[in-house]
Amino acid sequence: GSAIAHYATTAVADVKAKSKNGDKDKPNTNTMSVREVEHQSVSACRIRTATSNLDNDQKYDTIIVTAATEDNEVTGTPMGAWTELTANEAATSSYNHSIVPYTSLGHGETIRIPPMDRHCGGWDTEHFHPHLRLPLESNVSCGMVVTLEAMARECVAVALSPTDAFTMGKTYVVHIGANHDLQTVLRRRLINGHECVDTVVGVPNVCTENKFTKYWIVLQQNGQLSVGMGDTPGMQTLGTLDDSMYHALRSGVDAVKYVGVGNSALGRKARDLRVRNVRVMTVSDCFAATNGIPMSTFDPSKMVSDEKEKDAKLWEDYMKECDKAKARAVKFGIEYKQPPPGAFIKWSEARRMRANPERGFITGMDIKSTEEQEKARKRKERFEEEDRQNKSKRGLEEDNMCDDANMEDDEANEAEAAAKKLVPLEQAWDNEELVSEMRVDPPKSLYIIKDDDVDASKSSTQLDGDGSADRGEGPMQEEENKAISEEKDIELVLTKIHLFAFDWAAFKQIRTDDILSFFRDYGPSYVEWLGELSCNIHFEDKYSAARAMEANSRDLPTEIPLSTNNKDESIEEHNDMEENEEIMNTEKEEPQPISQTNLGSMGWRLLNYPIRKIQSDRYGKRGTRSRCLLRIATSADVLEERPTTWPKPPPGFTTKRVLGPGSDYKKARRGGGKRRRRTSGGEYEGRWENSDY
Repeated sequence: GSAIAHYATTAVADVKAKSKNGDKDKPNTNTMSVREVEHQSVSACRIRTATSNLDNDQKYDTIIVTAATEDNEVTGTPMGAWTELTANEAATSSYNHSIVPYTSLGHGETIRIPPMDRHCGGWDTEHFHPHLRLPLESNVSCGMVVTLEAMARECVAVALSPTDAFTMGKTYVVHIGANHDLQTVLRRRLINGHECVDTVVGVPNVCTENKFTKYWIVLQQNGQLSVGMGDTPGMQTLGTLDDSMYHALRSGVDAVKYVGVGNSALGRKARDLRVRNVRVMTVSDCFAATNGIPMSTFDPSKMVSDEKEKDAKLWEDYMKECDKAKARAVKFGIEYKQPPPGAFIKWSEARRMRANPERGFITGMDIKSTEEQEKARKRKERFEEEDRQNKSKRGLEEDNMCDDANMEDDEANEAEAAAKKLVPLEQAWDNEELVSEMRVDPPKSLYIIKDDDVDASKSSTQLDGDGSADRGEGPMQEEENKAISEEKDIELVLTKIHLFAFDWAAFKQIRTDDILSFFRDYGPSYVEWLGELSCNIHFEDKYSAARAMEANSRDLPTEIPLSTNNKDESIEEHNDMEENEEIMNTEKEEPQPISQTNLGSMGWRLLNYPIRKIQSDRYGKRGTRSRCLLRIATSADVLEERPTTWPKPPPGFTTKRVLGPGSDYKKARRGGGKRRRRTSGGEYEGRWENSDY
């Protein structure tokens, strides 16, 4: 098809509210008609300028700016900060203020920007507009102020250029939320294209993908380029690039005038971003005496988004460590290099933040609460009643009594067949000797304690003759006390499910996409791998995690099941013939517990159905299935450091065929494991060789 330069989707919501005085022709000023238009590029937008205005009832677009004369405790604005005034406030104010013209996007227009191509740094003519620039009557030597709102996962790119295109060596580019929303970069590439003047600030979580966030960019008249968050330029500064030398040597023709907006996200997870309310203006004359707009430091506690609040504490600790590293660099006179997040944050947590996973949907309700269960019961009764009424109206209730009976029988048979497909509870202890060392159980303080377990816990403590517990003394007791205190600090993380697979060979073929697909109905956002057989599944809220666990797993009995004479078919198929004969010839013994590990009291649950591989790839074949255990994750279910060694795979592992329960062991060939090779004669006639099945 033909290449489409841009597209526009228009949503018109003309709500003409009437004024309270009854005037039908006069609309309410609080509720005006809004026309929302979305464009694919900046070049396709309407630009409102001071000289060519689109509104007939206004001569120009301006704002009134002054410098705050005192601290405002309500808004948090310090003295000397950028402050916008209304016309009434300016008329009654005795302080110095100025009228600043600006250019902006058309009212109600939004730009949807796809990820840029990598040629020429990704910038193209579609990212600029000849009218998105400083107003013609503005003094370009005073600097530039850009304000905008963006909704993005990462990498909002804003270019400040002397022309309406990217000019190598003369264009500044600000990447907000670069490197998977972990950093903000301010950069000017040199003419050779290989070197640059830049600064990288490690402030994460500055982008939001579910709401618009306000940003500002200021280029001072002394050549300092700053970027921050919020609607007040100078407040919540993310970082500053000092390029005063180039600013002093450049010619007046190379002063920045134009603004471009792009999307510098890379990789297969790159997504479109949306931008609106872009304004371009010069620095107000009110700040000439202070040599530019004063800048304040960034306070992450005020700007952190709700969905990333759980990461705020981690990054707060990380920034403290960065400050310590910076202080050491100043003390010893060495160059400061910002340490990577993995140096101070647990490796698996840092890896998740670098991945910047997409958000899943939020349930927002507790399905186990009495209120929600009552609502569900009433909905069921209402739907059943509506179904009966519909059948009665159509006259089918009496005529199809036999059909209904047959249908009920069919439904009962289907339900019974589905129940037979559920993984039996006693299989939760399969392969325990093979994989138990890799299973991480919750601490004893988080066990599900039953009444039957109280006596067992008491009997585990040896008592002296006087009835006091003999706990011993010395280093071993100190280590035990330390372990107990550490266990008390471990708590449940209700937004994560810890998964452990006990079909080792099969689970080595399972990948992240397979697990996300299995839980897709409950909005998982990320899979945090902890080893070959275990991982954490992240959800957006605790209710979504609870729904996923309740619907896809069952509680294990707190009483360990007893062994039976019937062996599991999946294991019997993969055992040697001699071993099977020996088992069949043994005399029947009294039933014994199949294990000494009480998984049910630990909080483990059995997944109803095995996790299946959805697509063949270099890791395995489609259709491979693995049985798993589930439990609520704890704060200890993380990887402190990156793994350096991996266990040797089980004997039955391969990526060339479909695996399942029992594939951890090689399947022995019936007939002694040898076969005769048929040849045409010669020196190899009658040669025997081992089978490599």
